[in-house]
Amino acid sequence: AGGSKKFLQDTVQHFLEKVCHVSNRDIMPVLNMIRDNKEDKDSRHLMILSRNNCALEILVSEGIVDLSKTEVIFGSDFPMDNNDTQICNNITRIKTCMEFGYTVILMHLDNLYESLYDMLNQHYTVFGNESKKFCRVAIGANSAKCVVHPDFKAIVLMDVQDSIDGRIPPPLLNRFEKQVLSHEDLMDEKDMDVLHHVKDWMRAFTDGDDTKQSRVFLGLNEQNLASMVLSLRRMGLPPDLIIEGMKDLLLWCATPEAVVLAKERDLEPKWVARYLEHQVHSDIPQLMAMVRQYRFADAIPCKNLIIYTHASPAIQLAPLFPSATTVIKLHNFSQELEFEYRIGQFWNSDEDVLVLQCNLGETTQQRLHHAKYIIQRFASKTDAAAKMIIFVVHLLQDDIFTFPFDLNWISIANDIETAQDLNIPEILSLMSDKTDWDHVLNDSFELRRHLVLNFRFVLSRLEYQYHHEIKDQIGLIFSLLRDDQAYKVTMMRLRPMLDQRVKAFRQKWYVDVAKDEHQIRVQGSYRKALANEVMKVIDYSFGVMLKNLDRNYNLNIFSKDRFRNLWLDMMADETIFAWEANDNFQVINDGYLRPFIARFPFSFVVIEFINGLRDVLIMDVAKYEEFVFQRYPFLQDLDDEAMAAYLYDLTEMSRLPFVDERNVIVDSCLRSECKMASVVEIHLTFWRCEQRLRSIISLFDLFPNALRNVIMDLRRYPISWKEMCLDQIRPIFESLCQIDASTSTVARVKTFVGDLMETLPELRMEWQKTELLHELLMTIIVPLQLAEDGIVA
Repeated sequence: AGGSKKFLQDTVQHFLEKVCHVSNRDIMPVLNMIRDNKEDKDSRHLMILSRNNCALEILVSEGIVDLSKTEVIFGSDFPMDNNDTQICNNITRIKTCMEFGYTVILMHLDNLYESLYDMLNQHYTVFGNESKKFCRVAIGANSAKCVVHPDFKAIVLMDVQDSIDGRIPPPLLNRFEKQVLSHEDLMDEKDMDVLHHVKDWMRAFTDGDDTKQSRVFLGLNEQNLASMVLSLRRMGLPPDLIIEGMKDLLLWCATPEAVVLAKERDLEPKWVARYLEHQVHSDIPQLMAMVRQYRFADAIPCKNLIIYTHASPAIQLAPLFPSATTVIKLHNFSQELEFEYRIGQFWNSDEDVLVLQCNLGETTQQRLHHAKYIIQRFASKTDAAAKMIIFVVHLLQDDIFTFPFDLNWISIANDIETAQDLNIPEILSLMSDKTDWDHVLNDSFELRRHLVLNFRFVLSRLEYQYHHEIKDQIGLIFSLLRDDQAYKVTMMRLRPMLDQRVKAFRQKWYVDVAKDEHQIRVQGSYRKALANEVMKVIDYSFGVMLKNLDRNYNLNIFSKDRFRNLWLDMMADETIFAWEANDNFQVINDGYLRPFIARFPFSFVVIEFINGLRDVLIMDVAKYEEFVFQRYPFLQDLDDEAMAAYLYDLTEMSRLPFVDERNVIVDSCLRSECKMASVVEIHLTFWRCEQRLRSIISLFDLFPNALRNVIMDLRRYPISWKEMCLDQIRPIFESLCQIDASTSTVARVKTFVGDLMETLPELRMEWQKTELLHELLMTIIVPLQLAEDGIVA
């Protein structure tokens, strides 16, 4: 059993030719031998070996078995059915069939066959003159004699692979007449031609690799193909329509990546169009809307569905189906009776659709077949026309599972999308020749939700030069995405960056994804792998935008109500936000020896722009000031607080070694030189006073006590910064200007300069004294223009 059918035929034919001297004699058809066995009361009990539980379907469809007069006992592997009680119940059902002469079909009852060895071996006993036959049925150490009706017949259905692998005990195997049954046994030459034609067509999906067909066409095996041919032939269809119908049925269970690759291998365009335009492989509500009216293969009405999916078993299916739908999970049932009771409740309810969610990671293939049989049994006893049953089978990428083909059950491959998934458009739109991604990032694509859920990952890629509080950054970005106005402006700036990134994207990228089996396996499905590629582009572009947005901690300004509107206005301006994307995610900070926290929105852009106009702006102030305001109209009519914030950012970005307290002097210095009426005037005054400001910094580095006194006086009295500086340093310069060779002069200098002289070495050489005086004149007195104020004679 289980060998090659062709090898068996050749061997028998050779035997007949050599021994019986006959030729061209056909082997008796398997179905005829099974019929003869069933009708012969003296024949042995029958074991039928098949693949994928197809034997029962063949026996019923060929009229060999009448289910109304046959008891089918399907072994249960529900967790709580693995006990002696379940065994006793099954034996009781078998004893009833033995007594009343019914045919009993036994499936998956490995724990029971040992108790039935006498019955299966037809080891019967007759007492006295009685015509009744008895046999012994054992349960453990106990046994009982049971009546055996002359018409009783036992048929055991086993998987042929179990025989090949030696999983059927020889004592059990030897008790039966054994037959190997498959759909090919029912096919004639025309049927085989149809089957070969369809197989050739299927090779376009696997590039000639037949081993991949079970991963390309979910829920498919050799027996299902043959069963399709026979089922469509029974409908009276000619061979050409059978071929068309099979292709349609096969497309329904094809994976999208296989169709994409087949298109690249020049699959007939009409079948690609049929898959992409006339079939639904992701949207359950849309699928449910069409199946009631759809006729598969233009002839087969849709009754029940088997949906094969790589979607997560954790998804909530109830919201995706019509309201009158019952959704149950097979792994939640612990007993066969419990499952039967729940199915009975559905059949007696007003609900129209039953969805049975099956996770192969938590249940067995045997249990799926058992559940399907129980549902079919209920359907055969009641009016099932108004009821629809949907199996949702969750597969891993390498899982191979099939139900026997049945025209009452249509198989569909579907990447189920839920409200939690990104709404990636259908594959057809990805194959368009558009250069942008308007067809990808359409209105239904929930980009905002994606950014809210994933910006933390994007933030983790940013490299800050200085320490920052990550919690604060998360809060800032979250508020940016939650604020409707801010999000609208963000999208205005993000979309051009996305388009720029997409222009560099590889052509037919969706084909590359279809070829990447590893990525599809990791993501769970082709559509999720596509979504991952889209998200990479989005995350990259958003990361580049954040990198530029948060230069000098610019995002902090958005959180402050005082400058929020100005911040949004500036961000909305294309000239403000027009950076080139690159692969560097280092966030720039323009601080000098310390982090710079900007106070004016996007000051780095404005400052760099105006600094670039320095030469022409000095020559023609009016002309280029107008040019600046035309480019940045929001810089006009800024109030004093905004001007002060801009001045602070300008001094920080000039890389002068300022600390916060020195800005008081800088502010006073510039205000004494101009009215600070505009940012252009601030720049002009700053350029004019820049060297003097650097000299002041050098001076205060030498005399820190003088700095503190100046700051105190400036804050206490409305006196100019120059007067304060002069009052503090006049005694120092008066003494320095009187330096001579005498030791008493050096002592007098030490008295006045205090901290300065303590930090310098002892001046023992005249040239050192002269050098000090020269340095002070060149770096402090002359740049500060102190000579004209009468300090230096």
